This record gives sequence, C-alpha cells and structure tokens, in this order.
Amino acid sequence: MVAVVGAGHVPGIISSIDKEIDLAPLITIPPPKPAKKIVKWLLPALVLGMIIYGFFSFGIVESAHMLWLWCVISALGAALGALLVLGHPLTILAAGISAPLTMLHPGWVAGIVEAFIRKPRVGDLETIIDDITSLKGWWSNRVSRILLIMAITNIGARLGTAVSAFLIAKMLT
Repeated sequence: MVAVVGAGHVPGIISSIDKEIDLAPLITIPPPKPAKKIVKWLLPALVLGMIIYGFFSFGIVESAHMLWLWCVISALGAALGALLVLGHPLTILAAGISAPLTMLHPGWVAGIVEAFIRKPRVGDLETIIDDITSLKGWWSNRVSRILLIMAITNIGARLGTAVSAFLIAKMLT
C-alpha cells in the first residue's frame, strides 16, 4: 500500500504507526442527550399549554381564537418559507396545510411534494457536490433544492410558531 502525506504529518505518523488503537469508541454511537429532546418540544408544548390555560381561564371562544391564531401563523410561516426558496405552488400549499398538523416538521411534507412534482434526476446526484458550492447550484440541482425547501420550510414554521406563541402570551395578559 502506498500513501502520500505532507511532510508535516510524517513525524506524527512515525510515532503512532505501531501503536494499538482501540476502535470501540469510534464504532459506538453515543445516546442522544435528553436536553435536545426537551428543547425540540419546548416551543410547541408552550403554545399548547398556553391554549389550554386560555381555555380554563377565558373560555372556549378565546382558546379557539388562540388555536386559530397559532394554526394560521405557523401555516403562513411554513408557506412563506417554501415560497422564499421558490417551491412549486403545490409545495407551498402543502407546507401551509401541513404546518399545524405536523407541528415541528412541515418541511418533510413540502420536500416530499416537491420531489414528487420535480423528480430528481441521476445527473442531479452526480453533480450535487459541485452544485452546492454556489447559490445558483442550490436552485438548479433538484436534490439540493428539495433539501433547501425542507430546511427553510421548517425554519419558517418554527418562526411562525414563535410569533404565535408571543401573540398568544399577549392575549393571556
């Protein structure tokens, strides 16, 4: 076997080439941290908690208005996210409709719709490494465009949920 290395790496390679290395830590996948799950569900739980509090404190009409507000604003955030990255009109519609239903991940729905409408080609996968190095490439490559739609739609929905949480909190005061 032949390897080409830079001169600066040679002393380190020589000093550690004969050492036995335990590969077990590299093979095992660490368990997910509980704080990550808590943070992920914190905002939706806060919104739902405020709506439930509104129901018991102000009645069904006020809590229904809070629920409507959350649905509309999160749907608008997701739809605007899909629109921002030039998703197909049906993708934008799917993002808006799915945002209140999927709560955290309407981008997945939008990505599936976009992939169904603008099917990725083999050439897109072959050139994705080069295409993602430019802004134009992100939009011209169908695979990277789908990923972009998924990500920005999720961010839009999350921002919509944050805005609706703020407005609902104002209604409770």
